[in-house]
Amino acid sequence: MPRGAGRPPAAARQAGGAAPPPRPAAELPLSHPAFLAAAVVAAGCVLLSVSFKLSDTDMWQHIAVGREIWRLHAVPTQQIWTWPTYGAPAVTPSWAFRALIWPIWAAAGVTGLFAWRWLTTLAAFALLWATARRMGARGLTSLVVLVVCSLVYRIRSEVRPETLVAVLFALELWILETRRAGGPDRTRWLAAIGWVWANVHISFPLGLVLLALHDAGGALRAWSGARRPRGRAASRAAARGTPTPAVTGGTAPPLRRDALTALATVALWFVNPSGSRAVAQPFEYFLVWRHESIFKTVLELGPVDWRENWTNGLPLLVVGWPLLILWRARRRTFDGFEALLAATLFGLALPTQRFTGFLALGAAPYVARDLEAYLRARRWPSWTSPAPARALLAVVACVASGPAEWGRPEMTPGVGLRLDYIPLRACDFMSAHGLRGHGYNDYWLGGYLLWRFWPQRDRLPFMDIHQTGTREDRWFAAALPIAPSVWARFDRRHAFDYALLSRNRVDGDFSQDALDADTSFALVFMDDAASLYVRRSGPFAGVADSFAYRGACAGS
Repeated sequence: MPRGAGRPPAAARQAGGAAPPPRPAAELPLSHPAFLAAAVVAAGCVLLSVSFKLSDTDMWQHIAVGREIWRLHAVPTQQIWTWPTYGAPAVTPSWAFRALIWPIWAAAGVTGLFAWRWLTTLAAFALLWATARRMGARGLTSLVVLVVCSLVYRIRSEVRPETLVAVLFALELWILETRRAGGPDRTRWLAAIGWVWANVHISFPLGLVLLALHDAGGALRAWSGARRPRGRAASRAAARGTPTPAVTGGTAPPLRRDALTALATVALWFVNPSGSRAVAQPFEYFLVWRHESIFKTVLELGPVDWRENWTNGLPLLVVGWPLLILWRARRRTFDGFEALLAATLFGLALPTQRFTGFLALGAAPYVARDLEAYLRARRWPSWTSPAPARALLAVVACVASGPAEWGRPEMTPGVGLRLDYIPLRACDFMSAHGLRGHGYNDYWLGGYLLWRFWPQRDRLPFMDIHQTGTREDRWFAAALPIAPSVWARFDRRHAFDYALLSRNRVDGDFSQDALDADTSFALVFMDDAASLYVRRSGPFAGVADSFAYRGACAGS
C-alpha cells in the first residue's frame, strides 16, 4: 500500500478528521444567460401572482374621487360623498393616489388598471431584489424568495393606495440598506418619500418607524461591540460564507442627521390639503376608531385567516423567517434591524391582516440574504455546480411554488372585473326606474354608487368605503347584520326610500332577513351581486307593486 493510502486528506485532518467545509459555487453575473433566464421566469411568476380579476369594490370610490379632483382642480375638504353628513368638514384620504389612478382609468380602462398593478409590483420587487443584492444575496436563491413573497403579497395587490405605498416602502428599505452596506447615503430622500406617503395612504407613520428601527438596530450593533470573528472562529465564518462586516457590523448610524430627517418628514406630513386633520387620522384610528364595532366587521382589519392563507406561503414565512434570524444569531452574524423589523411586521400583520402585504415586502430581502447564506453553508451534489443546473433548479422552485395559490377559484389568473361583487345591474334598475332619495347601503357598495351617480345629491350613498357617518349611524350599520331587530329603529331615524345590500355576505349576516321581514319594504331586484328594496308607500309605490318578488326573498 502506498504511503499515506487510506488516510484523510490534509484539509480533513486539520479539523480532526472532519470533512472540509463545502465550497460555494461561484456567483453568476447578472448578464449570464442562465441568470437572465431565471430572472425572466421569476418576474413572470410575480406578474402572474397579481394577474387575477379585480373584485375590490373600494376601487370605484378611488376612481370617482380622482375624477372629481381633476374636475374641480382641487382636493375636497368637505364631506360631499354621503348624504347624512353632507357638507361637514372632512379629509379626502389617499387623494394623491386617486388623482393618479383616474387618468389611467380614463385613458385605458381595465387594461390601464392592470398595467398599474404590474408596474407597481415589478417596481417594488425590483427594489427589494436590489436591496437583497446590496446585502450580499447575489445568487439565484433571492429570485425564489421574491416569488414566494409575491404570493403572500398578491391578496393586497388590488388597485388600492397600498400598491403605490409598496414602491415607497421598498424604496426606503433600499436607501437604508444601501447606506448600511457602505454605499451612498440617500437618507435625506426619506423626507420626500414620507411626504408622498402621507398624501397616498393612512399608513404613512410606518415610514418613520422604519428609520427609527434601522437606527435602533445600528445603535444596538455598536453598543454590543459587534466585530469580525477572530482566530479559528474567523476561519469557520469565512468558510461558511459569513456576510461582510458592512452588513452585520459597522458603527452606529448618524443619529443626529436621521433625527433632522425625521423632523423634516413630520413637518412635510402637514403639507397636504387637510393639514393637521389628515396627519391625525392614523392616530385617531389606532386610539379610537378601531374600537368601534363597525371597524371590527371589516375582514381585512381582523386577524389573519389561515384558511385563506395556507396556500400562499404565509405560514412558511411566519415560521421560516424567525428561524433564519436565530440561525444567524448562532453564527454571530445577528442583525438587530432585521430582528426589530420582523417583530414589528409580525406584530402588525398577524392581528391585522391588512398588513400582510407589508410583511411580505419587508421579509423579502432579509429572507433572501439569510436563506442564501444558509444554503451556501450546505453540501450540494457536484451536478448542481454548473450554471444551467442551478438556474434550472431556481426556475423549477419558482414555478412549483405557485400552482396551489394561483389555482384558487376566487383568484384564478385573468384580466378583467368580477361582476358578482359589483351592483352593476341593481344600479341599472335604479336608473331605469328613477329610484332616488335617502337610501341605505352596505358601506362596501358605497364606492360603486359614487362611481355611478355622483354628483347627484339624491343618489349619494348612506355610507362609503371609509364608514363615513356619525358614530350612532356606524353603530347601527354594524349591529344590523347580527341584530336584525335594530332595522326598525334605524329606519325610523332616517326614513329610508330604498336599500341596496350586497349578496356576498358572510355566514351569520342577517341584514337581508331584516328587510325581508319588514312589510313596509319590497324586494324589487336581486342577482348574484346585490339585492334592492324599495318602500311600498310613497313615490316608489308603483315600482314596488310592479316588481316586488312574490315567491322569493333575499335573506336566508
